Amino acid sequence: MNVRKLAVQSLLRCEEGAYSNLVQKKVLSEYELTELDRSFYTALFLGTLSREITIDALLDPFLKKGVSGLDPEVRAILRAGVYQIKWMDRVPVHAAIDESVKLCRTFRKASASGLVNAVLRKVADCDIEQVLNSGGEISSISNRYSVDPGIAEKMLVEYGDAAEGMLKASLLPGEVYVRVNTGKTSEDELLSGADLFEQTDVLNCLKVKGSVRSISELIYEGKVYIEGYPAQYAASVLGVEKGDDVLDLCSAPGGKTMCMAMSALPGGSVTAVELYSHRAELVTELSEALDVSNVSVVCEDGRIFHSDMKFDKVLCDVPCSGYGEMASKPELRTKAPESGSELPALQMELLENGASLLRSGGSLVYSTCTVFREENEDVVKRFLEKHTDFKGKPISAKSEYAIKISDHETKFLPSENLPEGFYVALLTKL
Repeated sequence: MNVRKLAVQSLLRCEEGAYSNLVQKKVLSEYELTELDRSFYTALFLGTLSREITIDALLDPFLKKGVSGLDPEVRAILRAGVYQIKWMDRVPVHAAIDESVKLCRTFRKASASGLVNAVLRKVADCDIEQVLNSGGEISSISNRYSVDPGIAEKMLVEYGDAAEGMLKASLLPGEVYVRVNTGKTSEDELLSGADLFEQTDVLNCLKVKGSVRSISELIYEGKVYIEGYPAQYAASVLGVEKGDDVLDLCSAPGGKTMCMAMSALPGGSVTAVELYSHRAELVTELSEALDVSNVSVVCEDGRIFHSDMKFDKVLCDVPCSGYGEMASKPELRTKAPESGSELPALQMELLENGASLLRSGGSLVYSTCTVFREENEDVVKRFLEKHTDFKGKPISAKSEYAIKISDHETKFLPSENLPEGFYVALLTKL
């Protein structure tokens, strides 16, 4: 199988609106690729997607109608070709160009072969630094770190001199973390076995030392499942204990749900609410794969979900712009911030409904995977000003990566050590 073809097909699927992680998963599960081919496909597909804005800035000067004026197939072929030339050192320039020309015929775009050949040769000879440094500050940062200009501007306003470091970190590959299924094994058992994991400062959260394939058997057996470090930290901040009844108001795909469900055993339960049926099914499938039986999945809008029960703990991990996840979801890099202007209102509705279902003395975590104040600190501040029966609760959970915002708020900012952004606030009901 031609892995370059697979990468271009994957880029086309993402341009149509598909999620990169799902596209990648489907390709790697459907095709029997060697380890080398799997690595090449992943690097080319996700690398090209991550550098799309930068690549287009390199291509535009050599195209009369710009990148947007190309047929989708030709656009994807050129983007993948540029990525190989400028960022894949082990691919000879002539090979990247020749293979790209061949792909034109593969995708029935033979008439574009001459264009692809000429443009890629020009890009290969161009001074990338000169192109990336052209224009004003916003344009330069947008092109250099491959983010929508609106993201670049917003980051500069909120984080000043730290913005470029965060954007640079968001281009780095992240480490893989898993959560131990304490119903089937233990952290100690996994750490004492084959040298596959490294311990973290979050209980039952382990860093994978090698590739995901090295732990595929453990995943298949349901002894571990992949879950990001900040997400596991957020679940740990809530402090779920044995016997607790927990509400997870926006539960899919279910990673944090399972963290809390395991902590609630024996005797406790998690009610997992999810708006969309196909996403609610993901939570059910994960609980079945892990044999976690104390999860009840409810397909309903979290803003209006009602229960006669008052819960001991509530997690409001709300829908957000997701800009803290650009390292793992590169399609977010081209998403303008204005497209999520309605999010703070939605987040407040979910937080208020979750709070209404919490018992007195109970704890609530509000969390997002974005770095912008309007979805994080500002939402929590407005909520506390409006609801005097709530107050911030000091966070005792430690993390070497978390930055303390206040006694009850922490934030992860993308860095070389952890290229993810995340926000966590802990509240209690009086």
